[in-house]
Amino acid sequence: MKGSRTIELTTSQVNLFKDCRRHYEFSYKELLKPIVESEALTTGSSYHDKVEQILKTGDFERTMDKTDAMAIAFKKYILPQLGGIVAVEEEFRERIARGIYLKGKIDARGPDCLIEHKTSGQFIDDKYMYRVNFFNDQVSNYLIAKGTNQNVRYTVIVKPTIRQTKKETLEEYIERCVKWYDEDTERKIQVFDVYRTDQELAEQKNVLISIAREIKKGNYYRNEKSCLILGCPFLSICKNYDAEVLPVNFIKKEAVNEELKGEF
Repeated sequence: MKGSRTIELTTSQVNLFKDCRRHYEFSYKELLKPIVESEALTTGSSYHDKVEQILKTGDFERTMDKTDAMAIAFKKYILPQLGGIVAVEEEFRERIARGIYLKGKIDARGPDCLIEHKTSGQFIDDKYMYRVNFFNDQVSNYLIAKGTNQNVRYTVIVKPTIRQTKKETLEEYIERCVKWYDEDTERKIQVFDVYRTDQELAEQKNVLISIAREIKKGNYYRNEKSCLILGCPFLSICKNYDAEVLPVNFIKKEAVNEELKGEF
């Protein structure tokens, strides 16, 4: 039973709250979202859906876009490295302190590790690997929620950077994207394990508890540096938002965390 003082956190919520509290307010308190999703979100969602299909059935439904090529590359280069699948799209809700719960969904679970699938808009280099290994809260949050210090196995695939030409059909373009992964593969696809020490997990747990307490206070101010560096879909309504009027080009979310299907 959820009480009025209960706080539920996901990694996305925590990251957004740290970036900009005003953005967090629009997304998770006002439940607003843009009518038109960004291409990055659409591509990522489509790819994840196809990976889920592959892990459950061995194949996927074609949608005739570049995510077909990404899914084919997943089957060819990533799937053989996973070492078996125990569960797919496994949701969780775990208590980390009184009235504070950590929620989320693990893409997959193997016999000896948790598995997370990521897409990238840039080639995989040392900087990318460093960020994931040392600054990725999602790894820590998963391990905290599951009460384990198993590793998290990351699969990363770069979205095709080539575009369809006027001379080729859509089928020809997708086939060219498939072949694109066969060249310089290591910069486009990686599977690697990320670890956390017990001390790192304890520190992250304290951070989560601290953020939950800040959220309870309801002080949602704007981080202007985040606006400039990261960009924001709510920039047009940030200073003159009227809670009584639904802004143009926005709709209300059906749930706080639409990506989570389970009810706890």
